[in-house]
Amino acid sequence: MKKCLEVNTPNGKESKLKLGTLDSREFENIMDENDQNTNSNSPLLQNAYNDLSQKIDSFTLEEVEKFWLKLKNDVEIIVFRYTKRSDAYKLFEITNNRGLALTKTDIIKNFILGHIAIIVGRSDKDERRLRNVLKKWQEIILTLDGIKKDDFFRHFLMGRIRRKVSFSQLVEKFKEEYFLKVKDVELLTEYKRYKDKNNVPDSTKRQPIEKFLDDLIKNSKVYRQIIKEEFKDPKLNTEIINLNKVEAIPAYTFLLNLFSNMEVGLKEEVKIIKLLQSFMLRRQVCKWATGILDAIFSNLCKQESNNIVNNMKEELKKDFPSDGDFIKNFIKFDFNVERAKYVLGKIEYYIKPPTEKMINWKQVHLEHIIPKNIKSKTSKKEYGDWEKYLGNDAEKHKDNLNKIGNLTLLQYKLNINASNHVFKEKRKNYKQSDIQITQDLCDYRFFRIKNLNDRSKKLSQYAEKIWRF
Repeated sequence: MKKCLEVNTPNGKESKLKLGTLDSREFENIMDENDQNTNSNSPLLQNAYNDLSQKIDSFTLEEVEKFWLKLKNDVEIIVFRYTKRSDAYKLFEITNNRGLALTKTDIIKNFILGHIAIIVGRSDKDERRLRNVLKKWQEIILTLDGIKKDDFFRHFLMGRIRRKVSFSQLVEKFKEEYFLKVKDVELLTEYKRYKDKNNVPDSTKRQPIEKFLDDLIKNSKVYRQIIKEEFKDPKLNTEIINLNKVEAIPAYTFLLNLFSNMEVGLKEEVKIIKLLQSFMLRRQVCKWATGILDAIFSNLCKQESNNIVNNMKEELKKDFPSDGDFIKNFIKFDFNVERAKYVLGKIEYYIKPPTEKMINWKQVHLEHIIPKNIKSKTSKKEYGDWEKYLGNDAEKHKDNLNKIGNLTLLQYKLNINASNHVFKEKRKNYKQSDIQITQDLCDYRFFRIKNLNDRSKKLSQYAEKIWRF
């Protein structure tokens, strides 16, 4: 495989492929069979190499010849020649408009690098500046490794211009922000067209490209902390983990602005994250429209640091479901695993505040009291006949399976033991649990649909007190 990618030259063997700076080192490591984990941009190159190697190794001699002839006769290489560096970057964007699937991030990259290529000359100083800009861009991409980069740029931009930006508008709106913030944009043809169509004031806040990229680097590191849950303070990180369990992606716009640009203390930051948990959970449970969330959180970025918690409450109240609506919908809401574990965990700590002996949530599973499977012959034979136990309500099983009243938390081994057993047997495992809401199930002599509904109502009373402003 390695021989296929090398060619003999007067200076020795060289690679037939010339990759960009981000990938070239990783490609060389693959060819030299070095450790791939050091500063790896992504596993994509290694995976591609492994897949192609395995494919070729599995070929018969006839298939290898067929593959070679197809490459030789059916594949065309198109060479683009350019006299200026800026033309090479611009070419990428033009190619995209003709149908090739480049990401929004690809287009933004080539727009920025094309701009610096126009600015600099050919002196050693200019070359150093060009390399410095490229290095800064690489730092952004490496920081966002494993993260949806288009999402980052959209959340960053919405926080800056403080209004909703759709993915289809991302590149256009990014360029408009760039035109207002970066020096030497007058050299760009696109800026001239933009200025002709818009009344653009000469900005006194314009900065060199490097400063603009420094800001993007700072924001990319914060975005990574949010997505990967990497905040140093354990309390803050715990609340970020909880927020992510609620699936609060639209809130990233405000969080990115909060952690990057606002001077807010740790106590206030924790309070803010808890407010966002309440806001998002109530809206999700009540099934309120999600399309408005980008506008809500973009507008929230207008808030100043002073008295931020109270100001946030006032701003979000008009889009916050009432207690009555929340309780009514909480009882009948279908919970997914992560959201259910978050909700039940919060209720557990509300009923039984944590002491020195904390629950290890990583070892806790979500338990369905009435099991998922109640109709199979195997389940009935091994564990007991839940279908008979539920009687006429067995037909309601599917509709109530993921209601909060049918869910609890159970340590891994106890969860395995409980399995699909009848309720009488499950109670023995519940009694051994350290989790109060699970122990409380032992108070039930029977557990049918009526008991499930009663428990949902009981838990909704706790929920109303926990997730509120």
